[in-house]
Amino acid sequence: MILDPNLEQFATDSQWEKLKALEEGGSERGAAKILGVHKSAIGRAKKAVLSKAARGMPPNMISRTNSLMAIEYGGHPLCTTPRLAKPKSSG
Repeated sequence: MILDPNLEQFATDSQWEKLKALEEGGSERGAAKILGVHKSAIGRAKKAVLSKAARGMPPNMISRTNSLMAIEYGGHPLCTTPRLAKPKSSG
Protein backbone atom coordinates (compact mmCIF):
# COMPACT_ATOMS: atom_id res chain seq x y z
CA MET A 1 0.00 0.00 0.00
CA ILE A 2 1.31 3.43 -0.90
CA LEU A 3 -0.01 6.10 1.42
CA ASP A 4 -0.92 9.53 0.26
CA PRO A 5 0.17 12.05 2.93
CA ASN A 6 -3.20 13.83 2.53
CA LEU A 7 -4.88 10.91 4.28
CA GLU A 8 -3.14 11.83 7.54
CA GLN A 9 -5.68 14.59 8.17
CA PHE A 10 -8.39 11.94 8.46
CA ALA A 11 -6.49 9.71 10.91
CA THR A 12 -5.83 9.72 14.61
CA ASP A 13 -2.17 9.40 15.64
CA SER A 14 -2.72 5.71 16.39
CA GLN A 15 -4.44 5.06 13.04
CA TRP A 16 -1.70 6.87 11.15
CA GLU A 17 0.95 4.81 12.94
CA LYS A 18 -0.85 1.65 11.80
CA LEU A 19 -1.12 2.90 8.21
CA LYS A 20 2.57 3.81 8.12
CA ALA A 21 3.37 0.31 9.38
CA LEU A 22 1.10 -1.08 6.65
CA GLU A 23 3.05 0.86 4.06
CA GLU A 24 6.34 -0.40 5.51
CA GLY A 25 5.22 -3.99 6.12
CA GLY A 26 3.43 -4.38 2.80
CA SER A 27 0.46 -6.23 4.28
CA GLU A 28 -1.80 -6.19 7.32
CA ARG A 29 0.08 -9.18 8.70
CA GLY A 30 3.44 -7.45 8.12
CA ALA A 31 2.22 -4.25 9.77
CA ALA A 32 0.84 -6.17 12.74
CA LYS A 33 4.19 -7.87 13.22
CA ILE A 34 6.01 -4.52 13.15
CA LEU A 35 3.71 -3.03 15.80
CA GLY A 36 3.07 -6.17 17.84
CA VAL A 37 -0.71 -6.00 17.39
CA HIS A 38 -3.28 -8.30 15.80
CA LYS A 39 -3.74 -7.83 12.06
CA SER A 40 -7.42 -6.96 12.59
CA ALA A 41 -6.30 -3.75 14.35
CA ILE A 42 -4.52 -2.72 11.15
CA GLY A 43 -7.57 -3.50 9.02
CA ARG A 44 -9.87 -1.53 11.33
CA ALA A 45 -7.57 1.50 11.23
CA LYS A 46 -7.38 1.38 7.43
CA LYS A 47 -11.14 1.05 7.07
CA ALA A 48 -11.82 3.90 9.50
CA VAL A 49 -9.42 6.32 7.81
CA LEU A 50 -10.62 5.51 4.30
CA SER A 51 -14.26 5.84 5.35
CA LYS A 52 -13.61 9.21 6.99
CA ALA A 53 -11.60 10.38 3.99
CA ALA A 54 -14.35 9.26 1.63
CA ARG A 55 -16.91 11.33 3.53
CA GLY A 56 -14.64 14.38 3.49
CA MET A 57 -13.65 14.31 -0.17
CA PRO A 58 -15.63 15.43 -3.21
CA PRO A 59 -17.60 12.59 -4.83
CA ASN A 60 -15.60 12.78 -8.06
CA MET A 61 -12.54 11.58 -6.10
CA ILE A 62 -14.20 8.34 -5.01
CA SER A 63 -14.87 5.39 -7.25
CA ARG A 64 -16.59 2.20 -6.18
CA THR A 65 -17.15 -1.19 -7.74
CA ASN A 66 -18.73 -4.29 -6.23
CA SER A 67 -15.40 -5.37 -4.78
CA LEU A 68 -13.20 -2.26 -4.53
CA MET A 69 -13.28 1.33 -3.32
CA ALA A 70 -10.62 3.74 -4.53
CA ILE A 71 -9.86 7.30 -3.56
CA GLU A 72 -8.44 9.08 -6.59
CA TYR A 73 -6.88 12.41 -7.38
CA GLY A 74 -6.21 13.49 -10.95
CA GLY A 75 -7.24 10.05 -12.19
CA HIS A 76 -4.61 8.30 -10.05
CA PRO A 77 -5.60 6.15 -7.06
CA LEU A 78 -4.36 7.46 -3.73
CA CYS A 79 -5.46 4.31 -1.98
CA THR A 80 -7.64 1.31 -2.73
CA THR A 81 -9.34 -1.10 -0.41
CA PRO A 82 -11.55 -4.15 -0.94
CA ARG A 83 -15.21 -3.63 -0.13
CA LEU A 84 -16.70 -6.14 2.25
CA ALA A 85 -19.68 -8.04 0.93
CA LYS A 86 -22.85 -7.65 2.94
CA PRO A 87 -24.03 -10.93 4.44
CA LYS A 88 -26.95 -12.47 2.60
CA SER A 89 -30.06 -12.81 4.67
CA SER A 90 -31.38 -16.28 5.13
CA GLY A 91 -34.95 -16.78 4.49
